[in-house]
Amino acid sequence: MSGTLLSQIGGTCRLNARTTDAILARAMMECARVNISADRDGVEVDQPGTIIGERGPDLTIELDAFDPAARAALGTYSLRVNLEVNGASYMFETELAAGFAGAEPGVIHLRKPVTITLLDRRRSPRRRLREPAEVLLRATDVNHAWQCKAMMLNLSLDGVACRISKASAGPLHTGRTVRVMLRLDASSPAFELNGEVINVTQGGTPNHLVVGLEFVADEQLETSRTRLREALETAVGNGESR
Repeated sequence: MSGTLLSQIGGTCRLNARTTDAILARAMMECARVNISADRDGVEVDQPGTIIGERGPDLTIELDAFDPAARAALGTYSLRVNLEVNGASYMFETELAAGFAGAEPGVIHLRKPVTITLLDRRRSPRRRLREPAEVLLRATDVNHAWQCKAMMLNLSLDGVACRISKASAGPLHTGRTVRVMLRLDASSPAFELNGEVINVTQGGTPNHLVVGLEFVADEQLETSRTRLREALETAVGNGESR
């Protein structure tokens, strides 16, 4: 499934190149915060900073504090970069770009990664369903007419990821709460829960977005949790990617 966002179901998932490019573009636009770390031969380097732009194939990072020794050490190690965009956490490995010594103090250039990894910090793993399932998203305000259909990608007790067309996305944005109506298959019970949008990213399918929603910890979720767990155990496969 090379065109999809996910290459693994579980604690992390690797994003495809198109999605990676979209997330890095958003990170540059928002001047996303990053933390650059390296650990080799007992030497640990940890440098926080901000993405402030790009230089050809490289990302330009402004470090919070200029430490000449730490900066020199970064040039000798494989680097791990953590960043947060739209409330979602990502990680990639890279190295300092060639010719970094000419950059102004406090600024470094890192090679752009081909792919990055989405770090899933939910309490329970999301699992892929045996068969595609449809989700209905609608506004929580009964006076607001917006709603759209989406295709469920994976599901857990804590949230759901689904694919929707850009044309249907309407008011969806990070932090918005919507009503989520779903059924795992024809024989499973229907669920209606509140979900907060935690990320919206470019999908692998043209003109589509992937929306991640975390179920709101309210009375509806608590009364539905046992039924949802039972439905998941019945409807999902063995948890492996297809």
